[in-house]
Amino acid sequence: MACGISTQTRHQIAGFDELIAPTDADYAASGVSAESLVRLGFLGTLAGKQIAGSLGSVAAERLQRLRENLARHLRGKPTSQHP
Repeated sequence: MACGISTQTRHQIAGFDELIAPTDADYAASGVSAESLVRLGFLGTLAGKQIAGSLGSVAAERLQRLRENLARHLRGKPTSQHP
């Protein structure tokens, strides 16, 4: 499964999407070139052969938050920030 990453940060859904900012510890390793938004609302599945490579990675803590946000959404349990 893959999700979209966008520089259009105005579309952020608080408590759901994750902003990657230049001040974040994992910004350089992420491979993004500007402040970007991990958009959990843009999910898709890809076959292994469709993935040409990797541009970067995010911190394990960020990945865990993203997984928890998605799981909470799929279970229908919103946060106070995401009705």
